[in-house]
Amino acid sequence: MPTIELTENLRSTIRTLRKSKKKRGDELSKELGKGASYISQVENGKIKEMDFSLLNKIFRKITDLSDDEYIKFIDDLIDDNALHMSKDELKHEQWIHQFDYEIRKFPMDSSI
Repeated sequence: MPTIELTENLRSTIRTLRKSKKKRGDELSKELGKGASYISQVENGKIKEMDFSLLNKIFRKITDLSDDEYIKFIDDLIDDNALHMSKDELKHEQWIHQFDYEIRKFPMDSSI
């Protein structure tokens, strides 16, 4: 999995989503198997990058949605960010491109 830069937009997205779901940072950190201050360090820019799989796990733990609902959530998140950013800004948001790629993957039938 690729390493994702934790941009200000991504850190803000994590913080806003976590707070809207009334999820404490220390609880989320522990659910991820990290130290209690991990999410605080992510949100405050002390941690600069992470593996995409961990980022995906963070969003999954915060949202606690079924697979279909989660895909819809990510689709909406991508669309919302795309609407509020310039093309130049979007180029720097690698996480958006990676989620866009990941949610569009589908299994190929071996008979094809």
